[in-house]
Amino acid sequence: MQFVSTKNNLRRALGLLLGISLTMGASAHGYHNHEDDDDDEEYPVANSPLIPTEYKSQVVRERSAETIHESPDLNKMTILWGNDYNQGVMSAAVETIMPGKKIPLHIHKNSEELIYILRGEGLETLGSTSSPVRKGDLVVVTPGTVHGLENTGNEPIKFFFVYNTNEMMGFFRDYSFRNRKDVEERFNQEFMINLLIKHSSHFAVPSFQPPTTVQIPLKAN
Repeated sequence: MQFVSTKNNLRRALGLLLGISLTMGASAHGYHNHEDDDDDEEYPVANSPLIPTEYKSQVVRERSAETIHESPDLNKMTILWGNDYNQGVMSAAVETIMPGKKIPLHIHKNSEELIYILRGEGLETLGSTSSPVRKGDLVVVTPGTVHGLENTGNEPIKFFFVYNTNEMMGFFRDYSFRNRKDVEERFNQEFMINLLIKHSSHFAVPSFQPPTTVQIPLKAN
């Protein structure tokens, strides 16, 4: 009987020690009973003194994003994510080109670009190769590749594009115009040369394409 009693006492002692150990472990590691959590509890994005409060995970609505009219053709461009806070590496926009218009050949010196065709069809030039593109196609442009897009269809071509830099959005803002009168007043060879010089660290036109050819003929109003 003494043996059985001692054995039971030992079991109770081990159980007590184990319970204390588990309790201390849970406290040390921050364990808690998730069943007691409030279902409405929110989990905000972690804040940092290095990141502005405006830079956070979010949903951007195209209808309320910044819209400009880019190039002498006044292509409609909506800057979905300009990354003006320069805290991440991505930037993104959507652009619409009317039939017969194009984005002239150009080069991004230090950034990749992904172009996803949302509607319409066109001809994408990559280096010395030109390929037809249409809704659902993805174009991958590596740094230093000469590329351009021409709308060869009968309807506007709309595409989404993203860069692993925010530098290009500044270029687009500088290359935008209010209306055709603004184009006629400001757009000339000097304008283009100054624009290319300002953004020369990341944007260029091919050596075989002088800046004047970037101009696209406009129809009279």
